[in-house]
Amino acid sequence: MKSARVFFILLCIMLVIAPPAQAWNAVGHSLIAKIAYARLKPEERKKVFDILRQHPHFKDYLQAELPAGADEQEWAFMRAAVWSDWVRPPRNFQGNIDEHPIHKFHRSTWHYINYPYKKGQTDLTLGEPIRQPFNIEQQIPLSVNLAKAGGRRDDGAAAGVTAEQNRAVRTCWIFHLVGDVHQPCHVTAFVDPVRLPLGDEGGNKTSLRVDIGAEPTKLHTLWDAMLGTDADPESIAELGESLLKDPKLQPAKLPEASNGDVKTWVQESYKLAVSAAYLNGELPIVLWDDYKSGAVPVQDVPILPVGVEKKARAIARRQAVIAGQRLADKLREVIE
Repeated sequence: MKSARVFFILLCIMLVIAPPAQAWNAVGHSLIAKIAYARLKPEERKKVFDILRQHPHFKDYLQAELPAGADEQEWAFMRAAVWSDWVRPPRNFQGNIDEHPIHKFHRSTWHYINYPYKKGQTDLTLGEPIRQPFNIEQQIPLSVNLAKAGGRRDDGAAAGVTAEQNRAVRTCWIFHLVGDVHQPCHVTAFVDPVRLPLGDEGGNKTSLRVDIGAEPTKLHTLWDAMLGTDADPESIAELGESLLKDPKLQPAKLPEASNGDVKTWVQESYKLAVSAAYLNGELPIVLWDDYKSGAVPVQDVPILPVGVEKKARAIARRQAVIAGQRLADKLREVIE
C-alpha cells in the first residue's frame, strides 16, 4: 500500500486532470462538509464518523495528512466530501478499472444530471433530462437509503467490499453529491439545435474569459472554483467561520435549507444556472473545442459582463451554506 503522502500527491494530481464531471473543487466540497459538521450535534458527528471508519480507504485517504491538532472527525468529514473525486481514474488510465483498488469505486454519471436549457426559453419548469443511465437526482436518495443500517443490496457496489464498507462508501457519496447538486452547472446543459444538440455538458463545452486579460476557461471550471482555490485547511476554516457567522446566511434567513426534496434542489440549481451562469441566454456561446483548435481566436472568446463574477460568488457561498445544512439533515437520516 502506498504511503499517505503518495495518496495526497495523487489527490492533487487528480484534481487537476480529473474528467469534466467534477463539480466544486476540493475547497468547495470540504467547505460544505465543514458547515454540515457544524450543524450536527457531537453525538451525531460521532455516529457518522463511526460509519466512515469502516471505509476501505479510511486510513489511506479519509485520515491521511491529518493536520496537527485537527479534529479527526471533522477532517474525516472534509475528506469524505472529496473522496468521490479522488477515486476518478486519470485520463490515460489503462487496465481493468473494476479490479483497481481505488478507481473501481468511480461512478462518472452519478455526479450530474443534464436538464436542457435553450436560449429564449421562458418556462423553467424541469422537463425531461438528457438521457443518461444513472444520475445525481436518483443517486442521492438511493445513497441515503443504502447507507442506513440494514440497507438493502446495492447493485452499484464495487466488487470485494463488505456491507459495512459499502455503507461507508455510500455515505461518502452522500457527502459529495449533496455538494455537487448545489453547483448550478451540474444539473443544466445549454442546448443549441445545430452546434450543441446534446447540450454543452454543464458548461464543459462553453468557453469564456473573466476579464480582458484573463485566459479563456470553461464555464463549468469557473463555477467549480467559485468558493475559492486555497485548499489550505486554515483558509477553509476561516472561510467556513465567515459563512457560518454571516448574518445573511443564518438558518432563519434560509428557511428553504430545511427542504429535503432532491427534486426541489435540482430545480433551484437549474434556475440559478439559467440566470447566473448562462445569463438568461445572453451569454455568447463559443465552443471550447473551437477556441482550443484555433478556429476561434482568443479575442473572440466572450468576456463576462462587469459584476457577473461577484454575483456568482455570492450565489456560490449561499449555495454552500444551504448545501451544508441539507447534508447535515441527510446524514441524520442515515444514523436515525
